Order: sequence, then C-alpha cells, then structure tokens
Amino acid sequence: MTLIGGILLEPTTADSLLVSFLIRVIFELHQDHPNPSNVGLVNFDSQNLSYIPTELMKHVTDVTFLNIDINEQRTETKAIHYAPILVHAFGISKSNGPSEESPIQSEVLNILEYFKLIEKTKNIIVLLDAYGVKPTELDLLAKTYHHFGAIDIIYVLLKMKEPIVIRLNDMSTEFVKLSTFARIEQLFPDRLANMSGRPYKVACLENPPLSFRSPATNRTIGIDVEFIDMIAKHQHTVADYRYTAQPIELFEPWHSTEIDFATYRIILTEQAYKFALLFLPNQNLWCLAVPKTYNRILHQQILWPYTTDMWLLIGTIVICFLLYRLLLKHTLQRRHPNAFPIINTPLHILRILLLFLLSEYYTALLSSNLGLSKLPAYPRTFEQFKKSTIPLIVHRPESYEFLRNNEDLMSRTIRWNFSQRYDPTRLAVVQLCDLFPYTIRATTRLVGKELSHHHYHLIEKPVKCAICMSPFRQTSPLLSRFQMYVRRLYEAGVWDFVVRKWTSFTMQPMGFEALDSSMLKLEHFAPVYIVGGYIYVLCVGVFLLEIITHRILRRLNGR
Repeated sequence: MTLIGGILLEPTTADSLLVSFLIRVIFELHQDHPNPSNVGLVNFDSQNLSYIPTELMKHVTDVTFLNIDINEQRTETKAIHYAPILVHAFGISKSNGPSEESPIQSEVLNILEYFKLIEKTKNIIVLLDAYGVKPTELDLLAKTYHHFGAIDIIYVLLKMKEPIVIRLNDMSTEFVKLSTFARIEQLFPDRLANMSGRPYKVACLENPPLSFRSPATNRTIGIDVEFIDMIAKHQHTVADYRYTAQPIELFEPWHSTEIDFATYRIILTEQAYKFALLFLPNQNLWCLAVPKTYNRILHQQILWPYTTDMWLLIGTIVICFLLYRLLLKHTLQRRHPNAFPIINTPLHILRILLLFLLSEYYTALLSSNLGLSKLPAYPRTFEQFKKSTIPLIVHRPESYEFLRNNEDLMSRTIRWNFSQRYDPTRLAVVQLCDLFPYTIRATTRLVGKELSHHHYHLIEKPVKCAICMSPFRQTSPLLSRFQMYVRRLYEAGVWDFVVRKWTSFTMQPMGFEALDSSMLKLEHFAPVYIVGGYIYVLCVGVFLLEIITHRILRRLNGR
C-alpha cells in the first residue's frame, strides 16, 4: 500500500521495497545489540501504514515490537519500556491544547520520553510522506531530533516508485541521499569517532588542581582539563571551557544546548536530577591531616653522627692502627731498622689524613642537619592517631562512621562552630585525600590561622568516601561515548598519571622522611676519599723521593 496525499492505494513495488528495507535494517541493528532489544513502532495506525508492523513481526521474530499511537496518549503515560530501535511514521498532527512548543517538537519529545530514549543510545528510522510533508516541516523535524540527542537517524521519504533514504551529513547541516541497499555502517555512521568542528562545551570553576585559571596565560588548566583534552583529541575535536569562579545554574531549560557537561563534583543522592550523570574517576575520599610536632634530637646528632657503615669503617681503621702500634711497630723497628722509616712515616701521614677527613665529614653532617634537628612525634598511621591525644575538629561528627564506632575518638572530637576561632596547630582536620595540598590552606584559614600542607601530615587511609558525579546534558548524545573513554583511560592508569603530575610537586617528603633523605652517607663522601687517596699517594711518593735523594747525597759526601 502507498500513502499519497492521505489516499490509501493498493500494494506496490514501493511497499515491498520499504518493508524489505525495514526488515534488513532492524535485523542488522538488532544483531549489534548484545541483549534482546525492543523495537518501537509509532503512529503506524494513524498514518495508514498498519501493514508494516504486521510484516515486521512476521519476518523479525527475535525482537519485541512495541506499537503505539503517540497522538492517542491523552494522559501522561509513564515509560516502562526502553526501545533502542525506533521506527516513527511521521505525520503532522494537531496539538491537543495550548503549548509553547510546535506539534512536531511535542510529538518528538513525547516519543523519546515514552521509550526512555532521552540520554541513551538510539537508532531511529523516520517514515515520511514525500508528497505531504513540507521541506520546512522536515527541516524542523530533523532539528528537533538532533536537539534532543538523536544523531543516529535516517529519514525514508515514501514515493510512488520507491522509497528515498536520506540522512544529515557529519556536520548536520544538510541532507545526503543514500541507497536502500546501503550498508548499515553507511546508514548509521559512527558520528562520535570524528567530531571535528563540534567542540565539547564544558563548564568549570575555580577548584585547583582539578580546574583553575592560570595567572600566567589566563587559560583554564588542571587535572580535569588535561584529562578532557585527551578524550577530545582522540575524537579529533577540542574542548571549549566556560570558566567561572563559582558554580552556575546549568541546563535552563533542561534541554538547553549551551553546555554539554560540567566538571562540578556533586555527591550522589537519591533525588531526581534534571541532567544525566557523568562519573569521573576521582571520587570524594576524605583522610585525616594531623599537625606536625617534633622532639629535639641534638644529642643524637652530636653523639651519633655517622651511619652504621661509617662506624664500621672507623672501627676497622682504629683496630688496624692499634694492632700496628701494639704488635708490629716495635718488632719492625727492632728487626728492620732501615725499612722502618719508609713504612712508619706513610702510616703516620695516613692517620693524620683520616682524622682530617673524619672531622670534615662530621662538620658536614652537622651542617646538613642544622635545620632538621627534630624527630617527628606526630602519628603517621590511623592506628597511631587512635592511640594519640590529638583532638579532631569536624563540622558534623555524626556523619563519620569511624567516629560513631569509636567512643574515644568521639570524646576528643570538637564540633566545628564557624563563628569561633581555633588554633589549627593543635587540631587534626579532615581533608580530601587527593587535593590535600590545595585545600588545607582554605580549611585552616576558616579554622583560625592559614597554614600550608608543610605543617600537616596526611594519613592516607581514607576515613570516609562518597560517590560523586558531574552533570551532563540529558539530551546530549555524547555521554555514553565520553563515559566509555573515561573508564578506559582510568583502567589504563592515565588518570592516576595526570593526578601525580599535578600534585607530586607539592607532596615532597617532609619530617622524618626528609630527615633520612638529607643525611650524608658513606657513598656521598666517596669523592672526598678519592681526592684524599690521591693526596696520600702523592705524599708517600714525595716522602720516598726525599729518602732516596737524602741517601744519594749522603753517599756522595762520604766519598
């Protein structure tokens, strides 16, 4: 049957071609879905195309067909079926009441909401009467579908001889004609693999190191920015960042296309959102930050300045000299009086040289530890913190499970009164684990006195975690592909690499670790010993040369 100007004609070759085309496309699309899928059929009865659902159900038996007439939905029907494949028989219908939207926009939105296609992947086939639909109506229909995130969509114009298949080009600016025998990859190309000319529109705020404004270049930089740029580059596009110091109201109205998504972190709750949910890798993990305190260790520096290997070397040299003085010196002097000066004098020079080197080494050690004359006395693990007496200040202690389960910790926890000033050098605080170097200044400033991360030690065991999400436009078709790239890059370790890149420079070891790393050890002093060895060999050579010269002169004078 053919619909021409609203008149139903007998079955023709065009009808057979249309049915064959729909059967092939639906079957191949169904093969791409791993799970059994539903196929939505819309308005076939009202558009006098009722024979098509019958033929489809007869030839494609592996799917469930959901056939509705959206124009007959007098009341709002809650969507209970998700149909990733949709066949829409389009025809101009009259609006049921006053509305700011056109009938086309209302119909498209009702269809997408009914089949749960908002913010989800979908393949849509739209059937239109080529003689009854105006070009302006087709243009509005295509723009409406695109506005609500339908990019995998083809339009089949029903004509007397054969159906004509068209779709929008990659830039969605004009229609291109396709053959009814075109492959499924040609009908529904991967539009998200190459998004050249279609940048991501991203909202971000001052939230270092995730995103912030560079004072040098006035560009938006940070962990989120670098990570998003990687994904955009993979899709042959860029990201256009809209920076604000504070969060802004997004998606007003909910289908606004000004912003694709934002890098804001919102703690996930059970409430309904007017946007889709994007899960970025970093979730909110809170750790304890304790103030650093030290014990003086001047006596250890003075009485025990060397490392163990250095003490072994000193002990070995002392024992060798004692053995020489007590056992070998007198025997050598008595039995070999001529060789004694040649052996004893270089050893005496060696003793003087070693005493000089050890004294210099001792002075160097004291100088290197001049500013590190303290031993850390603060807890460095969560177990040590529980045994300590350091008070903890938090806003709502009851929201932390580790406090509710430990009466001792709860008893020394201070409920933070924002109108009161405290001494942060005596209080432990709760901070975001990943962002501790950046957030501790603001936290301590609110407590009473601004301090940097150098004054605190972060206990890296999380004490609380929360699932966070970022808002993504519901009608954007980019979410599923973008989320896939986020997941794969995170699994490959790229996110962790970017985080370390932006935070490692502020996380240099302090306290006890810095004390250990700055101590001079035996291998650090090796060049001094090498130079000393050269000097010693030179001294011995000069000494032997003087002895030889003295003996030659004495023999010449004896003659």
